[in-house]
Amino acid sequence: MLFAGNRSLAAPVLSSGERDPWLWPFASTSIWNQPIGSEARYVPAGLKARGGFSIDEEILLRVAPDAPERPLFAPKSWETRAGGTLHLPPVRINDQDTVPDARKYWTPNFCAALLMPDGRTVRHLAPLCRPEPGGPVFAYHFGESDLHGDGIAGSHGASRMSALGGSVRLGELTGDAPLRHALKCCLFAKLYCYFGPDRKGFRWPAAGADNYASKESYGGENRAVAMGSLLALPPETPMPDLKTPVGRKLAAALRDYGCYIVDDAAHDVFYLCAERGVAEEIEAKWGHKPGEWKELLADIHALLPLLAVVDNNAPDRIGGGGTPLVPPAPPLAAAPATPPPANQPVPVYTPFPLKNPSMTAGGETADYWTQTWIEHGKIKAYRDTHTYRSEPSSLAIEAVDGAAQAHVSQSVEVKGGERVRLSGWVRADGGANAMLALQSFTADWIGLDFKVVGN
Repeated sequence: MLFAGNRSLAAPVLSSGERDPWLWPFASTSIWNQPIGSEARYVPAGLKARGGFSIDEEILLRVAPDAPERPLFAPKSWETRAGGTLHLPPVRINDQDTVPDARKYWTPNFCAALLMPDGRTVRHLAPLCRPEPGGPVFAYHFGESDLHGDGIAGSHGASRMSALGGSVRLGELTGDAPLRHALKCCLFAKLYCYFGPDRKGFRWPAAGADNYASKESYGGENRAVAMGSLLALPPETPMPDLKTPVGRKLAAALRDYGCYIVDDAAHDVFYLCAERGVAEEIEAKWGHKPGEWKELLADIHALLPLLAVVDNNAPDRIGGGGTPLVPPAPPLAAAPATPPPANQPVPVYTPFPLKNPSMTAGGETADYWTQTWIEHGKIKAYRDTHTYRSEPSSLAIEAVDGAAQAHVSQSVEVKGGERVRLSGWVRADGGANAMLALQSFTADWIGLDFKVVGN
């Protein structure tokens, strides 16, 4: 067994023949564990051999018994998640678990499932953002569910379906064993997903569609294709000549279990939902990033037009009913075979007693930013209400009548032995060099250290 933080390549089936509920979760009767049935009624999905392929990373974490509660805030926006101020119920999470923020042209779903220390409660969050170890968490809360339950509900924002159920786990694509559960995908809703008076963009087991869903944004004409649709390869369909081991493994799972549509890809890419780290595994073993592997894209393009919707998939006949194409999942063990990773506490910092850090107080000049040191030249220091990181203003230092070297600062008192952390944003225009720094002194104003935080 190999462990790296929350990453585990342990076997999902234990020596007892039971399933490890973390590695192969939810009841045997769950939609994720029910094979396609012999009475499945197939309707061609009409997907095209076009677009790209990539991995929709899902954040699957186990929480240690001593993990602390941390503040949870709603994301500031879809493009910038950190910095939101709307308080939600706090969440227990290991201090070392981090998830980066979105950035320009990169806004991952980062749907998350956190298994609480009781080994049963799964908490659903998205889009998860936690830039700093031990820091606050930014995400919407999608409720809780039981690891031994049906596994349907979760944090995929369009369908409200699970991030944990159906996720391709670490080792599943690079190992020898077949995939033994249903898959999940994100499709380009504008191209494929149906919205009309008779179906508002979703069907069971999905509980909803995107809040922007309409005939304009969900532009598909095939009523069978919507959030929650179960895509599958009809068993009588001749298997194409696939070139990659990943393509062949996915094809077998699409035939035996199918793949649920859970989110909008928002552009013409077929996203396979998988645990964070799966893409790196593929690159490490075969030398290709999934989205840049030409042969794998060719395999995906060969499979997409062959996919059909299991149109009679329903609560009382999951997978279409009849005789399962493959044996059902083994029973669940009572608890995961391994403990969660230990919490790794981060250093405790004293809140930094900076005054007016956002430059919101003051008139032409910023209150408390009154100490000025000039090495040479002349400067103008003022509150800039036109250029800033966050509203309504920033502190600007401008050279006047040629080059200048200077700084503007304020002094604060910190007791000996306390740890403090300083962060901020700096910007330089016109060939200038801007620096954010911390100068420390003894109580007698003897210089101790000069630490550049940003340059």
